[in-house]
Amino acid sequence: MIQRCEVFILEIIIFLKVDMIVNSVDKTLNLNKGSLSNGIATAAGQQIKDECQQNHPSGVTEGNIVVTSSGSLPCKKICHACVPGYKPNKDNESKKVNN
Repeated sequence: MIQRCEVFILEIIIFLKVDMIVNSVDKTLNLNKGSLSNGIATAAGQQIKDECQQNHPSGVTEGNIVVTSSGSLPCKKICHACVPGYKPNKDNESKKVNN
């Protein structure tokens, strides 16, 4: 069921005529990792992968973004955001409940 949801979301995103779509990436800026990131990169074409490799060969640091063209997509730009992964633990759960 989750895979169907991901495919549905991807099909919507790649047809949006918006200023920017946001893509979550890891520090290596490898657009082949992650189903959503890979789907966006595949739909946009090799151009955005090339932009990432040429302009950011060392990747991106956590908490920062890289903006590329949209390649073949109808949006104007793609924002590739490197966000920290969420790792739930007891402290995080209690903070959510108490706050």
